[in-house]
Amino acid sequence: MNRRSIFFFGTWLGLLALTPQPSNSADKVYSLCVRNYSKIDLSSNEVDGILERATKILRKQNRKRCRTVTLRRNGEVTAYDTEYPASLSTSADFEKFTKDGCVKVVERITWCGGATLPRGGALGCAPVPGKGLVVVRTFSGYSAKWDKAVEPITWLHEHGHTLGIQHNLNDDLDVMAPGLDLDTDKVASSECGVYRHGTGVAPASPRRSQTAFTKFQPSHG
Repeated sequence: MNRRSIFFFGTWLGLLALTPQPSNSADKVYSLCVRNYSKIDLSSNEVDGILERATKILRKQNRKRCRTVTLRRNGEVTAYDTEYPASLSTSADFEKFTKDGCVKVVERITWCGGATLPRGGALGCAPVPGKGLVVVRTFSGYSAKWDKAVEPITWLHEHGHTLGIQHNLNDDLDVMAPGLDLDTDKVASSECGVYRHGTGVAPASPRRSQTAFTKFQPSHG
């Protein structure tokens, strides 16, 4: 299998369903509600693990503003059947997914803001800024171990978009880089400031969404 990287999309709409709920005076806490398509296995304990690992990425940065940010689950993870689409494939789907601020876990993402996606689609899609984000749990051509390891990076990336952070084109290892891999674990100082304060500046671009695919596409020979 060849290495490849997955790119994320964000849309200029609003603010993720991340409600700040400080647990103490020092921390910035974002509480996320999560909905999963009924055919996708996802437990509350698994979401806790994803968010804990996303928080660890922030806390290992050599920047105080990142080390005082926490992501946690809000309520039990609840499955949906027909309330939302199984996959994100059109602008109409995106509007449905982002009517509320909950994370939606879907089968595939083949549309995000009209951008051309690579074969296999994307790992996530979110407004920049806006509410709500959409992610997948598995990506064609990758191992289950890789899928699990990249999830916290994906969620943190999309969270950043909802706060107004655009793609970081200067550092391939930054969590806001367009392409992700397992070593994508750096957070720029300016990005830490947005995570800490809960708001940022949206990119001056007419495109209302951004996306991330894989830098290295697997061979499907």
